[in-house]
Amino acid sequence: MDIWKLKPGVRVRIKTTFRDFDGQECAAGRELVVVSHDCFPYDDGHTLRFTDGTMIRLGGVDPDNEPVMRDQADVYWEIVGEPPK
Repeated sequence: MDIWKLKPGVRVRIKTTFRDFDGQECAAGRELVVVSHDCFPYDDGHTLRFTDGTMIRLGGVDPDNEPVMRDQADVYWEIVGEPPK
């Protein structure tokens, strides 16, 4: 699942533990609701903010973050709820 699908209101589950651009561990099993999704183009990056105050930053310039952002095999993210209509 591509990172662009993480839009405000989406509930997501982290499927595989990873470290974000700042070295923060993002543990498998956590469910989070997206509040905002912003880009920081200098580092080909994304900043995700969630309702519980968690912030996850991912940078495409970091070889460990790139697979988390692209997630072509749905290894890292799972959408478990869509935003209300």
